[in-house]
Amino acid sequence: MKTFVLFLTLFVLLSLTTQPVHAQGQCGTADAINYPVDTAVFRLVQDFSVASPRHQGRYHTGEDWSVGSSSYAQPVRAAATGLVTYSAPTGWGRDGGVIILEHTFPDGSRIYTQYGHIMQTDSVVFPARYTCVQAGDIIAVIADARPAPHLHFEVRVSQPDNPGSGYSRENPETLGFRRPAQFIANYQAALHPAFRWSTLVDTFGPIVPPLVLDDGSLLAIDGDLLRGIGANGGVAWRVPAGGAAVSLTGFELNPYITFADGSVTRVDYQGAAQESYTLNFTPDSPPIAAGDTLIYHTTDNTLTALSANRREIAWQVRDVPAFREAVVIGNLIGLETVNNSLMVVAANGQILDEADLRDGASLTVLPDGRLLAYTSGGLWAIDASGEWAEYIADAPDGGNAGVVLALSDGRVYLLDGMGQNLTAYDTGGQILWQARLPLDMRGESQMAFLDGAIFIISTHGQMVVAGAEGGFCGYTRVYGDDRAKVWFQLSQDNTLRVALGNQYLGLDWETFAGNCVQ
Repeated sequence: MKTFVLFLTLFVLLSLTTQPVHAQGQCGTADAINYPVDTAVFRLVQDFSVASPRHQGRYHTGEDWSVGSSSYAQPVRAAATGLVTYSAPTGWGRDGGVIILEHTFPDGSRIYTQYGHIMQTDSVVFPARYTCVQAGDIIAVIADARPAPHLHFEVRVSQPDNPGSGYSRENPETLGFRRPAQFIANYQAALHPAFRWSTLVDTFGPIVPPLVLDDGSLLAIDGDLLRGIGANGGVAWRVPAGGAAVSLTGFELNPYITFADGSVTRVDYQGAAQESYTLNFTPDSPPIAAGDTLIYHTTDNTLTALSANRREIAWQVRDVPAFREAVVIGNLIGLETVNNSLMVVAANGQILDEADLRDGASLTVLPDGRLLAYTSGGLWAIDASGEWAEYIADAPDGGNAGVVLALSDGRVYLLDGMGQNLTAYDTGGQILWQARLPLDMRGESQMAFLDGAIFIISTHGQMVVAGAEGGFCGYTRVYGDDRAKVWFQLSQDNTLRVALGNQYLGLDWETFAGNCVQ
C-alpha cells in the first residue's frame, strides 16, 4: 500500500512539473513580434533605463506608453505568440495587474515580454497561466495606474514568473532586461528572408568605418576595442585598440589604425601591433580618400592631406570647419560643414568656393564632373570655378533630410526633405517617376546605386531598395541611432554588410533587392 501511494505521489508531481513544458510545445514558435499598442497613436512617455526621480533615481526596466487619460481601457495585445508564465490581475496591487509571456523564436532563443498596469473587464479576461496566446491577441486592457493610465512594457531574458517593480538600482541591461524598441526592431529585421547574420557591439557607431577583408570578414573599432568579425558575423577575437581611434584603413595589404593623438599603428589580422609612428597633427574624424591621398580634419580646424606613403603632410588648409559629408569630384572635393556651409576645395588644398546653406545639403557628382548640391532651396550644379546654376527647376525642397543620387547615364534621384518620396528625373530634368517609400526615412539618410538598384538607408535604421525604373523590392528596419553615421558595403559574396546603431549585420543582396536589380 505504501509503495502504491509513493508511486501515485511521484506520478502527480511529475505531471505537474511537465505541464508547462507540454503547454509550451503546443504554443509553437514566434515568427513575428510587434508592440502591444499602436505606436502611431500611443506616445513613449518614459524610456527604457531612464533614472526616475519618483523612484529614488532607480532605472526604468521597460518603456511606458500612453495617450493620456484616453489610455484607460485601451486594449493590450500579445507582442508575439507565446506561453503565459505569469498572470495576476493584482500583480502590482493598486498599480494594476501584470502578465508575462514566454516567446521561443525560430533560432531557439527565448525571451519574455511583460505587460504592467493592466486590468480585466467583463469582455477581456487575463489568459490563464501555462496557456498559449497568439501574436496580436488581446490579453488585457490598460488600468487606471499612477500617475496616469499607461502601459509598462518590458523585454527580458529571464524571470518568467517575477513581475519585479518596474525599476532597478543597477543598469537594467546587466540584469537581463532589453530595450524594447531595439529588440523589436532588430528581431523584426532578423525575421526578414534576406537576413543572414547580426553582431551586437558595445558602442553605437560606427564612429570609425570598418575595414572589409578579402574573405568577407571585418576589422571593426568598438570603443576602445578592435574586433575581428567573421564573414558570417561571429566575433573571432577582440583586443584593446590602443587608444581613441579615428580611422581604420588598409594600406599595402596591412591594416592601419590612426588615433586621435596623431599616432598610427600597423596591426596584423589578429589585431597585434606591428609598427607605430606619429603624425604631426591630431585628427578628429575619419579621412576623405582622394586617390592615394588621405585628407583628415584636425582638432584645430585644419584640413590636412597626407602624401602617398601616409607619413608626410602634403598640404594643409586652415579655418575649415568640421564636415558632415564629403564628396570627391575628380580633382575637387565638396564639403558640407557642420555650420551649414558648402566648400569646394581643389586637390592642392585651394578653396575655390564657399557658400552658406540654410540647413545643410546632400552632395553627389554629375557625369560631367560638376558637383550637385541638393539644398532646402532646390537642386544646384556647381562647376570647378565655383559657379552655381539651378539644375532642375521645381525640385522638391531638400535640406538635412534630403538626399540626391546621380547615375553615370545622367539620371538623377531625389529623396525629399521629409524622407517620404523618391523622384526620378531624366537627363533633361523631366520626371520619370515618383513614389512614396514603404518606410519613412528618419534621421540622416544616404542613397547609393548598388548592382543596378537604388539602396536608401537612414541613421534611424530604415533600409529600402528601389528599382532604377521604379518600384520597391525590399525594405526592413533595425534599431538606429543618431550618434554616428551608418556604413554599408556590397561585397563580392553578394552580402550587403551594414553597420548601424550598435550592430553589424549581413543581408543577402539577391533576396533583399529582388527584381529591382537590373
